[in-house]
Amino acid sequence: MDVTIENEGGGVSQFSDVPVPWGYEAGFPRESFVYVSAQNQGYSGSVTVEIYTDGDLFKRSTSEGAFVIARASGTTR
Repeated sequence: MDVTIENEGGGVSQFSDVPVPWGYEAGFPRESFVYVSAQNQGYSGSVTVEIYTDGDLFKRSTSEGAFVIARASGTTR
């Protein structure tokens, strides 16, 4: 799976061939834009991305199929 995230500095970080499950923890200030996407690298299956704020689920997205991408983003509260 390949993963792209909005990092704490406001830039983009990309990770290739990450193991599943995979997680990234960051300290964003309130009212920050957050983004994550993950791409399935197989000919079948699904991929789910989730963003949590203060331990609560903030955004979730799932895509199913070959080489699909799941994206989740939003401005934190």
